[in-house]
Amino acid sequence: ALKDEAKQNKEVSLKNLSTQAGLVVLVQAGCSFCSMMAPVMERLTQETGLSILPISIKGDVSAEWPTARPDNGIVKRLVTLSGSVPTVTPAIFLVEKSGETAHLIASGALSLEDLKERLTQVSGLKQPLNSTIQSLPRL
Repeated sequence: ALKDEAKQNKEVSLKNLSTQAGLVVLVQAGCSFCSMMAPVMERLTQETGLSILPISIKGDVSAEWPTARPDNGIVKRLVTLSGSVPTVTPAIFLVEKSGETAHLIASGALSLEDLKERLTQVSGLKQPLNSTIQSLPRL
């Protein structure tokens, strides 16, 4: 029951995050990790409502990321804002809707649950621990 409650709280937190931020995913054609992450990102969007903007770092388009836009300087801006230089694609950045802050969440492929966990950690969202358990009064 406690695990189920924690999972529900994480889902609520991630849905709230979708009103404050979105994801920018740096991809490239021929990248096997990018291909593996496409369905994971789609599922994340379905479950949380987070918007995703795929950016092709080389300007090419792959079948898995047909809506990828060419880099128009956004990669440089993401590196500047986050202070992180990704070395592997896909590189997933959490970007505040104001465009003032960005955090590198992941480089390479990971599971949906790992991605959700990283988003929760980096976004600073707090998950209540065992909120249904009340402490006993001191005697």
